[in-house]
Amino acid sequence: MFKRNLRLFVLQGIPVEINISWLLVLGLVTWSFGTGFYPESYPGLFTPAVTWALSLLTALMLFLSILIHEFSHSLVAIRGGLPVRRITLFIFGGVAQMEHEVDEPSLELRMAAAGPLMTLFLIAVFFGASFLARGVPFLSILFVTVAAINIGVFIFNMVPGFPLDGGRILRAIIWKRTGDVIRSTRIATIIGKAFAYILMAGGIFNFIRYENFISGIWMVVIGLFLRQAAIKSYRQLVLKKALEKRNAELLRIRLEELDRYRRESE
Repeated sequence: MFKRNLRLFVLQGIPVEINISWLLVLGLVTWSFGTGFYPESYPGLFTPAVTWALSLLTALMLFLSILIHEFSHSLVAIRGGLPVRRITLFIFGGVAQMEHEVDEPSLELRMAAAGPLMTLFLIAVFFGASFLARGVPFLSILFVTVAAINIGVFIFNMVPGFPLDGGRILRAIIWKRTGDVIRSTRIATIIGKAFAYILMAGGIFNFIRYENFISGIWMVVIGLFLRQAAIKSYRQLVLKKALEKRNAELLRIRLEELDRYRRESE
């Protein structure tokens, strides 16, 4: 079921899709804000209907922010000569799917940094919009909440562990200095796995200590996803490099055979 994607539109030649799992998260985020954050933070300010409308808009603007974040990655990739197949929003956020892995550290660094920089820009925009709309509580609260969420997204993404943006930035820096993409990926992957375990442990603690079931489970699930994504990305890179080395060796052997055949024929 979660393998099915629905195309929404095409943005600058890039198809934008949502995975079916995104609808589940949209509902969960809306429910969390509608039953918890807004009623507790602003008691009595809005009617239930307005609170749910505010919660839905918050969830939609969160995913709009993620889409803009991923689109910034894609634009840098395209300008660097790396085609982008699609942008997909799914249960854990969003991902820009490239035609192939980046093979140059400078481009990797620019691509990885583009997302967090765009998120910082969005934070400034939403805080500015909240200030301008301060006479309209509905809009002012909506914008300041989305700005605060984006601060959390920025901090989370800047953790220097693969495959997060911070991990890709770290990998690009090490890669540029050492020229060894496998070593740099391994270092960023180890940090990414460590962060995933910390996240899972935090989720378990949150559940046991504060009996916050949804938050605890969510942290564990995200931790499991990050761990698996880090391991999978590293394995794919190692396999790719092994195949490239094997193909290069086969090509060398074939060229030697052709050269020997040419000399024998003369």
